[in-house]
Formats: sequence, C-alpha cells, structure tokens
Amino acid sequence: MSNNKYKVLIVEDEANICSFIETLLTTNDYQALVAHTCTMGLTLFASHNPDLVILDLGLPDRDGLELIRTVRQKYMTPIIVLSARTDEMDKIEALDLGANDYITKPFGTGELLARVRVALRLNRYRQVKGLRGCHTGDAVIFTMLRYRRKWDILHPGSRNIAMDLIRQHQHMMFEAQFSNAL
Repeated sequence: MSNNKYKVLIVEDEANICSFIETLLTTNDYQALVAHTCTMGLTLFASHNPDLVILDLGLPDRDGLELIRTVRQKYMTPIIVLSARTDEMDKIEALDLGANDYITKPFGTGELLARVRVALRLNRYRQVKGLRGCHTGDAVIFTMLRYRRKWDILHPGSRNIAMDLIRQHQHMMFEAQFSNAL
C-alpha cells in the first residue's frame, strides 16, 4: 500500500452498492470516503478535497445533479456519474453540467476502475499545468496564458479585464477573441 492514496468520494444512497464500491476502491489502493446524501457529499467534498467523485444521481435529499452544479462553480475535481438513469437526456444533462464520465448501472468493476484511472490521469495532467484547485474561469485563463507565457507580463488592469472576459463568456472563449479584447 502506498502512502499517497487518491481520495475518492463516493456519493451513493444504496448501502450494498456503496459498500461494494468502497471495498473495490480500498482493495485497489484508493482511500474511499462515503456519503449517502447530496448534503453529506457536499460536506465531505468541502472538508476532504477529494481527488475524484463517484456520484449517483438518485439521492434521497436532492438530485445528484445539484452536487455537480455546486462543485463546478469553483472546482475542476473529476466527477464520474454512476447511475441507474439510462435515458440519453439524463446523460447529456449530467455531462453538460460538468460530469467527466457517465456509467450506467449495472456496471463492470474493471470498467469502473479503468474510468477512475483515466479521470485521475487527466487530472494529474492538469496538476502539471498548474490548474488543480483553480476556479473554472481561472483555469481557462491560466491555460491560455501559461501556454502563451503572457500572464506574468500582463498589466494588472489587463489581468482584471481578462478575468471579466472569462466570466462574461461563461468560460468559453477562443484565444483570438481573448487576444483581440486585450
């Protein structure tokens, strides 16, 4: 067992499934945190800063989509939805809100572990780029400007304009639009 285990927050109300996922993760050298409600999930997210969230949508207190909305307001932590909802529109909504992946129940353990590894690998890549823990808008700015090596030479007023542009454009902006606006 390694000392640097990834923390995975499981937000699942069905005890059998939750216990099964927790056992699967711990036997594969992950640290599992468990929440049975959306509210508990948000509390554990805030207090433990997990590396990944595995989220059921059908929770007893609120829809799991609310957790995605709340987390995505500030964080880029990978979220894998694991749900019995098989309708295409449910999948699209979860992914559009910011889920990184969507798996329907029943699921294969090998597939779940592979998707966990992929999500963590992509997040590690973001860490190398200096984006972990950034707000979503900040991450777009840092991605654009780290690549172009301009953030450090921008006048503080231009930095404020840059941040305002990202907020106005809902985190979606082409690099040329950004450059022209400055």
